[in-house]
Amino acid sequence: MTHYHHQSSSDKKAYLEGKERREALPPEAVLDLVTFGDSGRVLDLGAGTGYLTLPAAERTEGRVYALDRDREMLELIEARAAQDSLTNIQTIEGEMNQLPFAEASVEVVLASLVLHEAPSLAPVLEEVQRVLVPGGSLVIVELENNSSHAHNAPRVSPEQMEEAVSRVGLHVTGHSFPASGFYTTTAIKNQIDY
Repeated sequence: MTHYHHQSSSDKKAYLEGKERREALPPEAVLDLVTFGDSGRVLDLGAGTGYLTLPAAERTEGRVYALDRDREMLELIEARAAQDSLTNIQTIEGEMNQLPFAEASVEVVLASLVLHEAPSLAPVLEEVQRVLVPGGSLVIVELENNSSHAHNAPRVSPEQMEEAVSRVGLHVTGHSFPASGFYTTTAIKNQIDY
């Protein structure tokens, strides 16, 4: 799920846990973009080292699912969760375009620096829309097109992201530029109309 397919796990971990990233975009700032219910279910797409998973688990008594394709990253999350006595995290090895969740089963989806990995945004966002409960929230963090960050990840502009999110029936509620080179997009799944 992370964009370091040709790098070693230690290189990937070094970037994901780097001081520069933590200072530029603290996990708390991302998590402040959404309301966590006491028993809500949270899905962290491309969870990596647990950058958002672990602090999310501290904010809710509900289940936090860490989904990633890299088993080594998931094992790291499991070890850190045990060290921090966090018992509400469940790791899942899988792909973000085939989410192993029932329809309308998750209240919050976090997608930090991972959606640009998808060969096509539409199937991933359709899956997110499918698993979100009505009124559920999506928080996206991505790199700006003009970012000077020293890695070769592909870019999705805020405008492209908004269009892709809207196309699958999610309602974009905001954009922000919390740090140089990064943007966030927030969206909700509309309540069912009767």
